This record gives sequence, structure tokens and C-alpha cells, in this order.
Amino acid sequence: RTPRTNGMVERFNGRISDVLRTHHFHSGEDLEQTLLRYVQLYNHHLPQSALQSKTPMQAMRGWYDSHPHLFLRKPDDRAGLGSYVFASLHEVRRMTEDWRQRHNHQRLHPALGGLSPAAYAMASSITSTPG
Repeated sequence: RTPRTNGMVERFNGRISDVLRTHHFHSGEDLEQTLLRYVQLYNHHLPQSALQSKTPMQAMRGWYDSHPHLFLRKPDDRAGLGSYVFASLHEVRRMTEDWRQRHNHQRLHPALGGLSPAAYAMASSITSTPG
């Protein structure tokens, strides 16, 4: 079953199907890298007539500029965890622990009086110690 209600989605899926039919992949990694390159090409370099000859990323930036309240964050070209492909479970654990350490020990939170969560927890335990 293919999506029939969104022409852009249907066209993108059709193009991905063409890539899969016309290429011989030597490994899962080869397939993955080819798909990632195609998504990058499609989103950043292929203007769409339905988007007034803009690329999807150009259109997304325009929508953000006119309606920022509809977005959780500003669209950008930087890869984030949402688009990151992890090489192993170990890499996921390492990156998660790095983020947790930064979040809990380095990032200052206005809701915690400008303290990091770790500093706030320590200050709270000191002030609530029975005495």
C-alpha cells in the first residue's frame, strides 16, 4: 500500500524504490549510506514544483520564519540524534551518558535557581538534613 493522499510522500517513496531496484548493495552499511545520501540530496538539493521550486529544507525554513510557534525547534542542517545512525549499542550508551553528565552537572536550569540538577539536589539535601 502506498500513500495516496500526499503526492510529495508518494514521489519520495517512489524515488527510494527506484534507488533500491537499480542499485546492487554490497552490505547493509552500503545500503544505509546510499539511503542517507539520497535523503540529503532530496531534502537539500532537489527543488519541488509543489514547493514553488524550493527544496524541502528551503520550504521548511520559510514556514519556520512565518510560523515559528508551530515548530519545536528551528530547522537546521546540523545532524542531531533524530537523524543520527549509531554504529553500536556501546555508542548509544556512551553518547547517552555524555548527554546525561552535561545535563545534570554542567547545564544551569533557570527553574532550579540557576543551578545544575546535581548542585540543586546537593543544596536541597543539605537544607533538608534533620538537625
